[in-house]
Amino acid sequence: MTVAATFEIRFTRYLDPTGRETAPLPSFAADPRALVSDYRAMVFMRALDAKAIAMQRTGQIGTYASTLGKEAIDAGIGAVLAPNDVVLPSYRESGILMLRGVSPHRTLLYWGGDERG
Repeated sequence: MTVAATFEIRFTRYLDPTGRETAPLPSFAADPRALVSDYRAMVFMRALDAKAIAMQRTGQIGTYASTLGKEAIDAGIGAVLAPNDVVLPSYRESGILMLRGVSPHRTLLYWGGDERG
């Protein structure tokens, strides 16, 4: 068989599957309080996403774009934005909006078709 192409994916791993360091942690990981805050945000986003999916499937809200799997992206972006930075979200960035002060209630109102959302 002829091989038309090959490729490799380079990556950096900081923790092994047991949670032990495999490389020096990046500078942003030096503050455990910030890491805990980011983790809480990710867990909250995951829980809200699960609730919204359940509401959508039972007809309580309309179309809903799940954010499952991108909690870390939203938490990371939300953590580094300055107060005067502008956020222009699309339909999967409700996590960033909540980190900027938009309540989960308003997010669910929006997905339910309420103009106040």
